[in-house]
Amino acid sequence: MKMADTDTLLSESKSLCSDYVCPNCGLPDHVTAERVLIGNVTLTRCHCRLCGHSWHPRVDADPV
Repeated sequence: MKMADTDTLLSESKSLCSDYVCPNCGLPDHVTAERVLIGNVTLTRCHCRLCGHSWHPRVDADPV
């Protein structure tokens, strides 16, 4: 993977989690994005630095 591809993935991951409030503790200012490698697949997860809860971001489908 090229460095430019990595930078793009990181910025997309951050934007997926930037508007989220932690569903566990309810606080918005402690949510970060993390990339998790499972086998040969990389997934984005949101992570609350305050309570440690992690979850998959919800991605809305484009309207048809």
